Amino acid sequence: MDDPRSCLPRRLLALLPAALALLAGCDDTTPPLLILEEEPYEPTSEMLREPARAIEFVADCADFWAGARDDGAGGFFSFVEQDGAVGADRSKSLVVQSRNAYGFSRAFMLTGDEAYLDHADHALAFLTEHGWDGEHGGWYFTTDEFGELASLFGEDWDPNTFKWSFVQHYALVGPAAVCEATRDGDACGWLDAGLEVLDEQLWDADPQRAGYHDRAELDWSQPSGKGFTPTVDAFTTHARTAYLLDRDPALEARLLELADNMSDHLVAAADLDAVELGFPEVYDDDWDIDESATICQPGHVLKTAWCLADAHAVDPDAGYDQDARTLIRDMLDHGGYDGAHGGPMFEVDWSTGALTSDDKVYWVLEQAVTAGLASYPLAEDPADREDFLRMADESLGFYLDNLVDPVHGETWSTVSRDGDERLDETKGDAFKGGYHSIELGYLTYLYGSLWVAEEPVTLHYRFEASDTARQITLDPLPVPPGRALSIADVELEGEPFTAFDGGGRTLQLGEGEGGIFRVTFAPE
Repeated sequence: MDDPRSCLPRRLLALLPAALALLAGCDDTTPPLLILEEEPYEPTSEMLREPARAIEFVADCADFWAGARDDGAGGFFSFVEQDGAVGADRSKSLVVQSRNAYGFSRAFMLTGDEAYLDHADHALAFLTEHGWDGEHGGWYFTTDEFGELASLFGEDWDPNTFKWSFVQHYALVGPAAVCEATRDGDACGWLDAGLEVLDEQLWDADPQRAGYHDRAELDWSQPSGKGFTPTVDAFTTHARTAYLLDRDPALEARLLELADNMSDHLVAAADLDAVELGFPEVYDDDWDIDESATICQPGHVLKTAWCLADAHAVDPDAGYDQDARTLIRDMLDHGGYDGAHGGPMFEVDWSTGALTSDDKVYWVLEQAVTAGLASYPLAEDPADREDFLRMADESLGFYLDNLVDPVHGETWSTVSRDGDERLDETKGDAFKGGYHSIELGYLTYLYGSLWVAEEPVTLHYRFEASDTARQITLDPLPVPPGRALSIADVELEGEPFTAFDGGGRTLQLGEGEGGIFRVTFAPE
């Protein structure tokens, strides 16, 4: 017979020992037990117990990808064996160049080691030299070892021959991160160029159906489709970072338009009678659901919740926090999340609610961590706060215990539901580079320190000297309502630097002033 305690809710189970002890000493004169105080949930994963441990994790991941550097033809090889050796396929994904540039820039921001910025620049040099469509604008997907366009998947599906929103968005995640870390003119310029072509070619400005299209022909003709990928991936890869760089009102408007797309279409669809779990991910130009595409990935649902939580920090009056809660609770309460082993499932059928894959995948686990940590400071109900933190902690613990390679570093791609079997030992391919693992560590450090532990974080920036004075805004994260974040201390090349506005989170750089800045942010 199963242990009857397994039928009890987790919060009641935690109270059981104390309740039994009290009852054991009761007699007829004992006053009734009215309230049992519950201890707040305490994380068990090492990187949430001590968020600073994420710094070493990020550095280890970045060091693994540094081994795939090609100093001959440039860039980084994409197909990497689990021991770090370059695979037989020496082709290069341009998306991976961008994702690696993101990872290296975050490794620099956490450690201050400029070697990581050199790797980031190396990745971006290959991306911008070989990945930009000089005739039509926008980005290609894959090349051979030497930068010549080459299809990795055959003629039937070759994103080099059309414009896919996934490629256009992820090509900007590297330039955006390097721009944040350095305000480098080249990186920021490529970010601006990519944003401009997205707005001109993929954005549907019709107020009744606004949003990014999913794809178009190579010359940007015949844009079509809407859905998760063109909307939510845009938010995380470039829209949030671009807005935080200098709080431009136009970029804020675009960020919130994307959040509105999530609320008005993805979250709204989750409430339809025809939708049993999650939400439909594929829509036509008019945001009508493609009913033939019934697969929903819980990681996508949780990623949407993460974005809505961050959008709530930008516009606290739009109700994005409640939309994020709706999506997280759907996964936790209705089968998208594995309460037995920790972490979200891989795939469900939104029309039936049936589980179609219970595998555990690296990027899906990351979304549970980020969604939980970003929503944690917003939750008004203590039960929600506990569950959001528990989801983040359990998912992170599962990731660290079962996907991280303790011998060679970095993470495997896919394991079984209980983590006992590796189903895909891939370390690198046309999609999997240094992005998700490093983003997981970087954001665990920020969210976990600032909003959970309520402790300061330290980040590094490198700003080259300029012949004019500058003011630079530093916003590592959107700040939730009810919280405050300030710059508490700054060093320039190891010496105290005092020309900063703590509450405004800005640095004042004089003419000819530059170098590596070590900036400590403190929650208030």
